[in-house]
Amino acid sequence: MQANLLELLASSVDQLKLSIDEETCLSLLQYVDLLISWNTKINLVSYKSFSDLIILHIVDCLIVLKAFSPSLPEAVIDIGSGAGLPGLVLKIASESSNVTLVEKNAKRALFLKETIRIMGLKNIVVLNRDYKQLRIRPYYKGYEIVVSRAFSSRPDFFKDLTCFLKDSGSLLIMAGPSFEENRLNLTDFSPKVCWEGTLPYSNQSRKLLSYSKTVALQD
Repeated sequence: MQANLLELLASSVDQLKLSIDEETCLSLLQYVDLLISWNTKINLVSYKSFSDLIILHIVDCLIVLKAFSPSLPEAVIDIGSGAGLPGLVLKIASESSNVTLVEKNAKRALFLKETIRIMGLKNIVVLNRDYKQLRIRPYYKGYEIVVSRAFSSRPDFFKDLTCFLKDSGSLLIMAGPSFEENRLNLTDFSPKVCWEGTLPYSNQSRKLLSYSKTVALQD
């Protein structure tokens, strides 16, 4: 089975033109094995087949890399990380980044910590806290990238996340077809579409949006 999943993952990465080698794909499959094992004990993620798990969750998260070349910036925070989607996936794919995973649920946070330990990942931390408790240093204005996946569609939620951004940072929104971009009211932030299309081997459409602070024009 793993050989088939490796082929599926590698082919999807190739279609998306991402710079991810076979060793990294194998590491991602190690994470998938842990995710499948833990998913029998606690509710981490839903999927109908192993192929769905690869495409609709792992590959979906890897799309974030389309916003950057050649790799993620140094400081990344994932709010409401859940099973590590997308933060843990991004860490595996971009080893040099420093990643913070914020997950309020204690059992899911335990899964994240155990996965990090088993895989020997460095420069990644798990905060088992509500993100609203983190509006303090070093988290406040401490990150170049803030990302959240399938956590909330409330406009005020995304507005809350901007407090974690450095002045030059970007808020990434992983949007599905039902996402209403015009409902967002991010004052002083301008959007950019980093990627839009259909996930490989599926009919699922996705859009990756990056919101960065608008640079004021000098007189």
